[in-house]
Amino acid sequence: EMVMKESSGSILVEKSQIILNSREIISIEKLLGDIKERVFINNQIFINKTIKDMETLKISFSNCVFENVIFEKCDFSDVFFQDKTVLNNCTFKRCNLNGTLFFDSQISFSKFVYCKINRTSFYEVTELTGTLFDNCNIKDVFFPLPAFHDNKIIGKISESGFGTQREKIEKLNSDFSEAKISFIDFIRCDLSSTILPNDPNVICIHNIQERIRSAQEKVKGITDFTKKRAISIYIEDWNDEKYVDYILNLNDYKKIWEEHFNDIRSYLNI
Repeated sequence: EMVMKESSGSILVEKSQIILNSREIISIEKLLGDIKERVFINNQIFINKTIKDMETLKISFSNCVFENVIFEKCDFSDVFFQDKTVLNNCTFKRCNLNGTLFFDSQISFSKFVYCKINRTSFYEVTELTGTLFDNCNIKDVFFPLPAFHDNKIIGKISESGFGTQREKIEKLNSDFSEAKISFIDFIRCDLSSTILPNDPNVICIHNIQERIRSAQEKVKGITDFTKKRAISIYIEDWNDEKYVDYILNLNDYKKIWEEHFNDIRSYLNI
């Protein structure tokens, strides 16, 4: 049984029906009976609500506004927030956002607390700002610039990326001081104003292409063919104009570079 409760206002969701602000009634029985079809909720405003324990449903929110809404223990794994939907000052607590789609939507001054964020699509958000990701499990997520700015990540983030597919280099103005990063990609990022993780094993490489060119010259002097080939391959991984500044966790690259770890650090001057 799905139970959603609210703190005040005209949206009610409990037991057998959903009553929207517009007084439109959606039958939960009908939703569950027709689970293969997606339900579209359009042009609705949700203010000062608390919604709990929402089970998996295929819902698309289009051109909706969520203001001061708390979502707690909800499953959004098949939910779309799209078409100019706005989420402002909202809180997601212990929600499942694996696979959630945020498309042509805005998220501002919100919090994601102890949420599952795996393959969540923020790629097409128009704004993601002033938001806290607090001890979420973030994996395989791409955060687009310049939409992503002035945010803070606390806790683990792995196998994810930040950047832009445009030619223009964008600043990443966000706080990673309490983040635990592992295998994060940075594409056309200016990290001069990024607050780095408070971890001695995490370092920022500025002007990586200059370091690559210098390292390539040094590698030419290696006489051991096997060693030379291995180091050249590792260095070439970054020989792409899309890499400008880069943050890396040395513990990650100890595993990748193995016995060549110290040599590569020396050649790249990191």
